[in-house]
Amino acid sequence: MDASFGRRLRLFLIGVVIGSIAMYFMVFRERDLYKTPTKIIQERVLKHPSAMTPRAQCLMECNQVLPSEVRQLVENSDIAFSKSDVHRKPNPIYRFEPEIPGKLSAVWFEVGDTTSTLLDLEFTNGSSACSCPTASAGKTVGK
Repeated sequence: MDASFGRRLRLFLIGVVIGSIAMYFMVFRERDLYKTPTKIIQERVLKHPSAMTPRAQCLMECNQVLPSEVRQLVENSDIAFSKSDVHRKPNPIYRFEPEIPGKLSAVWFEVGDTTSTLLDLEFTNGSSACSCPTASAGKTVGK
């Protein structure tokens, strides 16, 4: 009886190992299980539909910034948590700063559970000559 139990236990453990390896390659292989807070927020901004404040829309039109440029900045940037309002209710505001500034030096997003709103843009060459509405009060945190 001991040999039979030992054989069954060995076959069971072999099946668990084979099943675990199969699950890893079929399910978990492309997932990043160790995401940083920046990556999680970037994914939320890129995944959810984005709205724009009138100021952000005006700045984008006036400075000829395409939505794809803003998306690329979010993908290739770090979040300046010290300049963000992460404890704001109901939705925190994050400042995305590119590693290598181009035309844009920063963008501000309000990130909710199912939406993200582009609040403002900052340009490398300073303020533009656009006559856009003023920035929202919540965005000025950490400036």
